Amino acid sequence: MDVTPRHRSSIDPGLVPAALWTRAYLRRCAATTGSTELTIALRRADGTASLFRTQVLAFGVDDPATYLHVERTVKFLLWSRGGEEILLSGPAAESLAVKLRTDAPSTPTSSSGSSKSRSPSATSPQPSFPSPPPRISPSADTSTVVASASTSEARTGSARR
Repeated sequence: MDVTPRHRSSIDPGLVPAALWTRAYLRRCAATTGSTELTIALRRADGTASLFRTQVLAFGVDDPATYLHVERTVKFLLWSRGGEEILLSGPAAESLAVKLRTDAPSTPTSSSGSSKSRSPSATSPQPSFPSPPPRISPSADTSTVVASASTSEARTGSARR
């Protein structure tokens, strides 16, 4: 997906703000037949939960863009809202969970000493999840997939949408 910001940074001319890319992706979902809803739920240790609903493109339309959208949304939600379990619900939940499980690092990642690249490279960078990385497995409902992550940064509070 080609997104061009109105103003370019002199420090990083290749930077595309996440908000611009996400808006373009969601516009594409609205214009594409077969796009479906995906609900991302975060459960916390104190029993509260947070729901976030988004759209994803139909399977096979642009799977790398869909994965990027979901993976970055999950990371942002974990950072902003906290949680110990990640639940994905919707027609695309199972395939996205398999991809998240495949790409999740087997050991916790550290932000110190890691190189940060803003442009895609020939090999896809490994997503960094909270320590330890999520374990993703199907739940009782086949359209819902559970990813568990024990994170010490889980926030408390009432359920948010």
